[in-house]
Amino acid sequence: MLKTVKITGLTAAVAAFVAVSATALPNNANAQDPYGQAQEHMQHEQQQPQISEHHLEAFIAAEQDVRTLQMQFQQQAGAVSSQEEMQQLQQQAHTQMAQAIESNGLDVDTYNTIANAVQTDPAIRSQYSDMVAE
Repeated sequence: MLKTVKITGLTAAVAAFVAVSATALPNNANAQDPYGQAQEHMQHEQQQPQISEHHLEAFIAAEQDVRTLQMQFQQQAGAVSSQEEMQQLQQQAHTQMAQAIESNGLDVDTYNTIANAVQTDPAIRSQYSDMVAE
């Protein structure tokens, strides 16, 4: 059965920032390779992190905790009556999601790196899907 990979709102924002940052950086190597294909291929290979099975297991557990928290905060957001309350709720959600990630043995940066790898690396995505299916 094919599982769809869903990235949390926390990681989606970071993944979008990483994608924009990577394309915004100047690349002097393109002067020698006008199409940037060789450099782009090398950068893609260098950007793929090595992720241990232990880290992937921790990521899956943290992701489940983060999803649970997201559902709880979405329900609470329906009862919010002001922008200030919404900001407080968002801050609380962010803090609790970070704590959930850390309680699973990861820091937020590592969690986001793994989330990005699950989206962009077919081998890691396959390993992720297999582990989730178990």
